[in-house]
Amino acid sequence: MFKGSTLRIQAGTRTRRVFSSRHRLPFFCGAFPERVDGTTRVQAFSVSLRWIGITTLFTRNFLSRWFTQKRSRTFSNKIQIWSTTCTTSETSCETHRFMIRFRRLTLATLNAWLTTVVVGPSSVGSYRLRLWRENRGALAAFKVELDAYLAEAFDDAKMRLRRGFEDPLSPFSDPQLDPAANYPRALHRVTLQGYFGETLAVIAVEHFGAHGYNDWRVPALLFRFHDQEFQHLELINERIRAGQVHAPDETREQRPGRTGDDGLAFRMSTDGRIIDVLTLEAKCLSANRPATIAEAHSKLAAASGLPSGVRELINILADYDTPQTRQWQEALIRYRKDRAGSGRADGVAYACGRVPSPPRLSWLSPDRPDGAYTIQRVLEGFEFQIADLGGLIDLLYRGA
Repeated sequence: MFKGSTLRIQAGTRTRRVFSSRHRLPFFCGAFPERVDGTTRVQAFSVSLRWIGITTLFTRNFLSRWFTQKRSRTFSNKIQIWSTTCTTSETSCETHRFMIRFRRLTLATLNAWLTTVVVGPSSVGSYRLRLWRENRGALAAFKVELDAYLAEAFDDAKMRLRRGFEDPLSPFSDPQLDPAANYPRALHRVTLQGYFGETLAVIAVEHFGAHGYNDWRVPALLFRFHDQEFQHLELINERIRAGQVHAPDETREQRPGRTGDDGLAFRMSTDGRIIDVLTLEAKCLSANRPATIAEAHSKLAAASGLPSGVRELINILADYDTPQTRQWQEALIRYRKDRAGSGRADGVAYACGRVPSPPRLSWLSPDRPDGAYTIQRVLEGFEFQIADLGGLIDLLYRGA
């Protein structure tokens, strides 16, 4: 967060709908502003999208080129809203053959951004802590890649927000009428930190592995079930369309977090069976709070044998029609009926905006689980220390 500043949002958009001259497929492209020789420009990038009216996913690959930007009204003196004017050359469009989520980050640049800190061994064989510290200087090298990864995580939630409001011939010709406008950037900072914590947990599991395996897969993030924020977003967008100023981080704009599992990862056998399930509980705080650490462990310990997120994932997958999503839906339905032979593990992801004073290395215990974790399951801790968490949230979610 910019010290001494207040983020205020007024009407505007950062995306521009353009059309393929060959396929006439409506899609949205992102705008990443950058100052180049005194001129504000934005570079094209690959995005995923869904054809209006069916659930098949498409990808659009842009040639590397510059879009000229036209400055619109501003969020504040720090963050600006953009509209884009661009011309496109014909590019190919192909049906996506994978899952709802398919992006992975380049491991070398990810390791440069999240540097591993070695902590002492655990005295409890069923527990392990892993620790990373953010290196902000390495972020620029793969920020476009990370932006695309984060955007993909919200694609499903945006699709749900837009469902029923689309005109197949000309969807959202006025971007301000887009039900997903300003999502998630207009939401309270605490909500954005929650989303970021859940995403960091998935990044760690998908790229660094967990519990000795590196083939965990996360079919979808569960952001679409944060109904209180969806209702809140409708009020926010209505105020913005009316020309009112929105200050997202005021106390009255904060909403409760989503209930249920923060994330679920799975290992699947070659014959389509769920062989292991990893339940993730994520917390992301500006300062260390031992009570929140205990709460995360207590929630995992109190969970039933069937993770609540399984039902939610089945509902999500039902909205997509590809061989892979059908395979996952069928596998999860079988797992829900019969969990015999499937392993169960837990993970706590703890992101904190403070770094402990030496000689202490981590906020989570490297030796044993928190005392609130009273169940006999294997547990892995994922800790992320981010010295300027507020600034990172602004950079990644609000374009500051």
